[in-house]
Amino acid sequence: MAAQLVPSNYSMIIPADMPPVNCTFIRRNEIAPDSPFPSCSGNDVVTSQVSCMMGVDVETMSTDEYESRSKANRTKEFCIPFCNMVHDGTWRKSTNECWKEQCVEYDEKSNEPVMDWLQEDILGWACKPFGLKGGEKVEEVKEGDKDEDKSGEETKNDDQKDGDKKDEKDESAAVGLGVKKGALVMALVFGALFSSVL
Repeated sequence: MAAQLVPSNYSMIIPADMPPVNCTFIRRNEIAPDSPFPSCSGNDVVTSQVSCMMGVDVETMSTDEYESRSKANRTKEFCIPFCNMVHDGTWRKSTNECWKEQCVEYDEKSNEPVMDWLQEDILGWACKPFGLKGGEKVEEVKEGDKDEDKSGEETKNDDQKDGDKKDEKDESAAVGLGVKKGALVMALVFGALFSSVL
């Protein structure tokens, strides 16, 4: 049996071997009303998944940059946090919570086959190519750590500057998320779940 094409503004190929999603929607996905998936956006798991898929921190990128990215840009750095979430159960828990909110009388047990299938697919495109098995640490190198000749006071000042930059980044990310909300939803529904679409 060939893959099914879900008709919508953004066509999505549904692999033939994917089990069905058992969900009577409370409300349909605005971007793709014919999508078989509930719409999940705005949480750390979705942001991490899309960052892994795009190979960049999606909270800091512009919409134009988002639209020009592809799976060729994936990097281990951006997939480590997401793969850790998949391996430790955070991804599944978050997805089930979202689906419970989006579906009438959601039955977690009847959706286990599709969750298992999606998890294996995610492991295939996000984790296995980088040898990620869960529990890997994300190492962040700060500017102050690179220069060993700096005095303690200068390093402290650098840390304060880094904190200020983080605050600015968080503030701009919060503003940017409003602009990118549709992009994040679209990425989850139309890309991040399937390696065949990416």
